[in-house]
Amino acid sequence: MLLFGTQMEISTFVFICVEIVLLSLQIIHRLARPSNKHAYYNIVLLSLLIIYNVASGLLPDPNLPGSVILQNCIAYGTGFITPCFFPLYVYRCFGLRNMRWHAFKGVYLFLMLPYFFFVGVYVATGNLEAAKNLLGIPLLYAILVILALVKSVHQKYREQNTNPKGKEEMSILLASLAPWVALPVISFLGLSQTFEAIITNTGFLLLMALQLKQYITQSRLEHEKLLTFNAKLEKEVERRTTELKLVSENKTAAFINIAHEAKTPLFLVKSQLEDYMQTAPASEALESMRQNIDKLTKDVVNFFDLEKAMRGFAIGCKDQTSDFSALVRDRIQLFQHYARKSGISLSGQIADDIAVAAVPEALDRIVFNLVENALKFTPEGGTVLVELERSCDWVQLVVSDNGSGIESTQRTRVFQPYYQIKRKQTFKSTQGLGLGLPITKQVAEQLGGRIEVAEHARLGGTTIIVTLPVSKKEVGRQDAIHASIAFQPAVRETALSETEPHQEGRFTLLIIEDKPSMLRFLYQRFSKKYNVYTAQNGAAALNRLREEGIRPDLIISDVMMDGMDGFQFQRVVSQEARFRHIPLLFFSAKTEKGIKLQALKLGAIDFIEKPTSIQVLEEQVHNTLATVHLQKARMVEQIVQSVPLANALGRTPDFTTEIAVAAPITSPVKHPEQNLADRYNLTRRELEIAHLVVSGKTTKVIADLLFVSEKTVGTHIQNLYKKLGVSSKVALLHKMQEGGSK
Repeated sequence: MLLFGTQMEISTFVFICVEIVLLSLQIIHRLARPSNKHAYYNIVLLSLLIIYNVASGLLPDPNLPGSVILQNCIAYGTGFITPCFFPLYVYRCFGLRNMRWHAFKGVYLFLMLPYFFFVGVYVATGNLEAAKNLLGIPLLYAILVILALVKSVHQKYREQNTNPKGKEEMSILLASLAPWVALPVISFLGLSQTFEAIITNTGFLLLMALQLKQYITQSRLEHEKLLTFNAKLEKEVERRTTELKLVSENKTAAFINIAHEAKTPLFLVKSQLEDYMQTAPASEALESMRQNIDKLTKDVVNFFDLEKAMRGFAIGCKDQTSDFSALVRDRIQLFQHYARKSGISLSGQIADDIAVAAVPEALDRIVFNLVENALKFTPEGGTVLVELERSCDWVQLVVSDNGSGIESTQRTRVFQPYYQIKRKQTFKSTQGLGLGLPITKQVAEQLGGRIEVAEHARLGGTTIIVTLPVSKKEVGRQDAIHASIAFQPAVRETALSETEPHQEGRFTLLIIEDKPSMLRFLYQRFSKKYNVYTAQNGAAALNRLREEGIRPDLIISDVMMDGMDGFQFQRVVSQEARFRHIPLLFFSAKTEKGIKLQALKLGAIDFIEKPTSIQVLEEQVHNTLATVHLQKARMVEQIVQSVPLANALGRTPDFTTEIAVAAPITSPVKHPEQNLADRYNLTRRELEIAHLVVSGKTTKVIADLLFVSEKTVGTHIQNLYKKLGVSSKVALLHKMQEGGSK
């Protein structure tokens, strides 16, 4: 039965439709899994099969354009081209290695070449039957290919020839491929289109079914392997997670034990210190000890509270109703003293009679942490505003400041335990454990509220808002103030005042440390032997060097400092000619791997880790200054030796160059001015300055050469003139040329 008046049988058309669907599925599969090369060969095979079915079903047809000869050539051509692809297909997709020669050479010699002869004879004679006689070679070659296919399949499955699965695959492969390889035979015999379509397409469907079965089997094996691997991986991850969790719990337990064991000694030390301070004279050292003990105690309490909250224990129970308004007023009043001492304006706008279902200790913890943070990050002369306002069934505690603020990327992270805020600009040391805000968040949430950093700060710095549910119960005053002594705010340590005067003849130190208590300790320790200047960060130290004209013999610097840290300071100093000669010693608690090597690469002479014995630091300072003294003495000696006194007024040499190229002095050269020094009791430094003055050097140049301040040089010159009884450089020159003779 023909289709719509064409030469195509209905059976052929049905096969074409099925193959078009299969082709679409193979294209989708190829796009989904580009690495599957079998899908690519299936697409090519299906395309050739569809072309073959269309050509063989429609051609030849007198109603179609083109001559009958051309149509027959096309129909026979598709019948030859499709079998030519099968050796390559089974070689690539089924791994039949013995089909390689047929795939790349045999089909071209025994299928395509005879086809071209067939076309030539047919076109030349117009006799189709005569041209078919040339198809004997493809016929014989088709039989040879079938035999080769049988041998290849048998060789592949020879180890499975007793296995039913292997026999099944071999039988299906032969049954599906044999009709296609024998297609030239079908064309030669001129069998009917229906018979040809059924034989060839049924074989193809068997082939597709075989490959689909193999694909499903392989996918199942891969899936089983993946499940096995995933199960092993899950077990390994669970094992490693358990190990890491155990290690973490052990570390936390150890730290908790240490903190717990520290609580009693801290309490005893604090109590005894407070008892002693009540009778002892006021002392900065004792006050510093008390402040540091208070800070350590607060950190231990915060750590315990955070651990309790993270383990599910309540730290803000609702068993009591407290007067939140009164509590906030009392806390502001308590902070007023410390705010005034820090030069900060602290004020409150507190609504009356606001009650919250919480114990006073929990509410006090919230207020304390927020107000203390605001004061900590607000500069001198700044403002902190505390507001308590009610909105329907909720109360909001709003704490605002005009400090450095919190960047938008950090607004949610500040509530993570141990997170340290990184600020572009700070005004003092703000290092801590990062526990205040996380504890505040835990307390607020346990009370049914929330905490957030406002997107728009009310005073331009930071605004933190705590929202809590309002209690409708009435409370007494005593409930509000019950916890007012639970915590004492950490006092902002006042800046160090350098009380010791500058003394000539002493070495000068510049100490850079952001902790005021540590800076005060180092100042008091070293000012007994040296002139000591201080700064609390690198920027302040640079300002003192540049603006105040300080010329230290040694710089001692911390590394971790707000604003400009020690490493940044060293990089800047090493780039300025007037400061790069100053040796720098790092004294820091920063102990990361490679930190000491990094410090030495920046030009530091040493890196001493905290904590260490103060005697170690003092000995290192002493040795460094002794080396500096020897280097200065040697340099001045070279200056003196390089400038003949007789030519002092005749030229102005470049001391920098001459010092660099001066040859080592093998024996001291005595000068007539030695008698002058003995007669007028001149020091070695005064002799050095005398030589530089008569050589024409200015006070600034002399200060740079001798690594001292201009003020020091001026003092030496005044003393020199006074001792010698002269008042000008010329008179000084004449006096030195006389060598002390009368």
